[in-house]
Amino acid sequence: MPFNLSTGELLVLAFVAIVVFGGRLPEVARKVGKTISEFKRGIADETHRMDRDLKIEDEPPAEWTPPVDGEECEGVAGGK
Repeated sequence: MPFNLSTGELLVLAFVAIVVFGGRLPEVARKVGKTISEFKRGIADETHRMDRDLKIEDEPPAEWTPPVDGEECEGVAGGK
């Protein structure tokens, strides 16, 4: 069960939802479902954008060559 709710607690929540929302319950549930799906889509889009940006930043410049064994890298403490 989500959030470790027992069956009795879920029944109480369902009863409260029916009392509060009455006949509008299907409409409210539909809107909540759409909101959750839009939120998930937004999170997925942002995650994809951040991953793409990180891959671009992680690529070395075209003129960069890796150091030969034993050489120090420029810009690193103790480097040339």
